[in-house]
Amino acid sequence: VGSLYFVILLLMLIRVRKPNEIYKAPYTTGCQLMYTTDVGVILNFSGNVNENSGANDRMRRLGDGDLDYDSMCAQICVPHIGARPLLGFVNDRLPFSIDTGICEENGYPEFIIEKTFNAATYSLDVDVYYQ
Repeated sequence: VGSLYFVILLLMLIRVRKPNEIYKAPYTTGCQLMYTTDVGVILNFSGNVNENSGANDRMRRLGDGDLDYDSMCAQICVPHIGARPLLGFVNDRLPFSIDTGICEENGYPEFIIEKTFNAATYSLDVDVYYQ
């Protein structure tokens, strides 16, 4: 018991350093931020605004002209292990493109919304910014 008090006293005297400020941002601890300005293309590609699809009748319809999708940017945090394959796959095979970086550094300063998607044990956070 005496040695436990000694260790606690020693730790209090030494004062363990505070963590580095850089680790407060989640993208610095294991994922890479990627962004796209093709928000409208992604919504059309996902079938969310497809008027003729019977399977999507239960989905929320997006009104025509409600939002200016050309002035929007979406960013996601992708784990480093999957960042390069995802970048290549999306840019080669899908009708929209993504790039590394963040929306704020590319002229989209106004944060609009954050949405988290969960699949199995992985959650994906999507942040949307407006120009």
